[in-house]
Amino acid sequence: MIDNDNPFNKLKLRNFILWYIISQIIISILSKLNIKNNFLSFIFLHLIIVTWVIFKSSVFNIDIKKLIGKLPSKYNWWEIFYIATPLVLFSIGVTATLLYTFSLIAPVFTENILNSPSNITQIGFVNQILFICIIFPIIEEFFFRGIILNRLYIKWGLRQSIIISSFIFSMFHMDLIGGFIFGIVMALLYIKNQTLIIPIICHIINNIAFTVLYFFEKTLNTDKMSIKLNELYSDSWLFIVFFVFSSPWIIYLIWKNWFYITTDYKPPYTT
Repeated sequence: MIDNDNPFNKLKLRNFILWYIISQIIISILSKLNIKNNFLSFIFLHLIIVTWVIFKSSVFNIDIKKLIGKLPSKYNWWEIFYIATPLVLFSIGVTATLLYTFSLIAPVFTENILNSPSNITQIGFVNQILFICIIFPIIEEFFFRGIILNRLYIKWGLRQSIIISSFIFSMFHMDLIGGFIFGIVMALLYIKNQTLIIPIICHIINNIAFTVLYFFEKTLNTDKMSIKLNELYSDSWLFIVFFVFSSPWIIYLIWKNWFYITTDYKPPYTT
């Protein structure tokens, strides 16, 4: 039975999503401009986002501490690496496989995607570690698993809320399939452990792996002006190995946890 006093009953999810979309558009625009203090602009904008979310949460009487939850005692920290490893491999594998497939249809457009600059490539490695690997995971887990999942749970139930919130999460990422699977795993982690802390840490590890791999690849190819499709084709076997190796692992993780978590558990705010 759902508690009628739950503050998520009154929350209008479309307002939160609209605000998030607007903020991402502004960030994208800022990244295209030659701003001297680009990093400070990003920080300032996200502080505004966080402030607004906290303010709206207080308006609806959402207890932030209860939403985040407490870290489980005697938690098996190896579980995070056990989960993060296949997620990273799967995302790399499925993204490269989709790019490879799409390049057969639209090669010029695909090559432009490969060489398009990241939204925050101009802020430097250290700042990118701070921004992508720490600030992003905290904001995204709080927003997608904390706010969106709990609101959708009130309206449609747990399984539907996991699927829909993960789909919304994937829409804000270039890797739609990898983002969707990542969202489901993070939601299961959140509900199973009754805290946002565990998925935040797992998200941080995932983003660190991607950022390090990205800069490592850029370092190895500093003499190249752009990435050509033949480089994608020559490395396709490695991406296929990543995809084939990680897919059964991911399927097992979701299958192992899906039914008993979605049957016996509730989001932390409703327990």
